[in-house]
Amino acid sequence: CCDSGTSVPGGCTAIATATVANNTTAPTPTATPTASTCGQNNGAIDLNVAPAGAYTFNWSNNATTEDLAGIPAGTYAVTVTATATGCTATANAIVPNNNPVINITGNATPVTACATPNGAIDITPAPGGNYTFSWSNSASTEDLSNLAAGSYTVTVSAGGSCTASASF
Repeated sequence: CCDSGTSVPGGCTAIATATVANNTTAPTPTATPTASTCGQNNGAIDLNVAPAGAYTFNWSNNATTEDLAGIPAGTYAVTVTATATGCTATANAIVPNNNPVINITGNATPVTACATPNGAIDITPAPGGNYTFSWSNSASTEDLSNLAAGSYTVTVSAGGSCTASASF
């Protein structure tokens, strides 16, 4: 009749099909959050994307970097786009807020001299960390020395909403 793929008037018709394979690979993002503490903007999200390549990032907070730092607790989403193919994928992360309890232990040393105040207070906040100290006598150091007899109160702050007070 006729050759495949040709048509003649009043003759036969042949049809050919072809399959086009999809050789694109969508990015696979994995988000690992680090909690913020005490209601502060000190949380983070470390984003890893496979396979290796060039990507653009569009976060729900309008950031365009791969990783986020200095962020408050909350829910974040990122759309990752492969620069070469335009393929996209989305990842979500929840940054929690941790408010660690600050425990203050201390030891007060009594005054032992009449002429010179030589009392002291040695405190230890736990867990360890960077703290600020505010004493009732306006001192801002962790420990006090050369104290007169009396009662002293300290407020220890880890920043944000994390504080604790104790009296000695």
